[in-house]
Amino acid sequence: MYSNNPYAQGGWYNPANPNAAGQPGHPQGSYPPTFGALPGSSGTATSVIEFKFNSFNIDIFNCVVRGPKDVVYFTVSSDTTYPETTTIAKPGGQVIGTVEWHQHPFVEVRGQVAKQRVSQWLTMSADSSHRTMTVHGRTYAWVPRGNGIYLYSTGPTQEQFARISRGQHSVSLEIASQAIQAGIFEATVVATLLIQCGRYID
Repeated sequence: MYSNNPYAQGGWYNPANPNAAGQPGHPQGSYPPTFGALPGSSGTATSVIEFKFNSFNIDIFNCVVRGPKDVVYFTVSSDTTYPETTTIAKPGGQVIGTVEWHQHPFVEVRGQVAKQRVSQWLTMSADSSHRTMTVHGRTYAWVPRGNGIYLYSTGPTQEQFARISRGQHSVSLEIASQAIQAGIFEATVVATLLIQCGRYID
């Protein structure tokens, strides 16, 4: 389960290991190259909030997710009893997402994603260039570019909703205000865990 990065297996670039299989790329189409204070489709400014999965031993399965002003938003913890389960919860204990690590792992995001195989929710494209995820009936695409993995809305107009990057001691999730307004914040946090966990998720 731990042996390979699931993105490298499918031809995805692994920013933590530039020598891994796969190169930076994205599906055919034109995506904006930057992420930050960008104009949204309605012409209003987009604000971006950064969250970090922090861990002294770089164990994303047992860490805290900190937001602005170093506030803890979520705790990630894992139980090794069968089935091994990773739980994402708010500081008060309210569980927002779970992953069951079977041979083909299952994921659930409370109120956003019904329990299903991870491979059904984060579906690899036929050309292995990106993964799609569906939340509240809307489809988004996770696309590796350069030193990050970007979340875009799909359709005639692609908007950047989030970016994942990896540092020496943390994983960073930058998420646009529209993503929070669209009600996909928790799903994006869970997806970040799955994308960066290093386990086989298909």
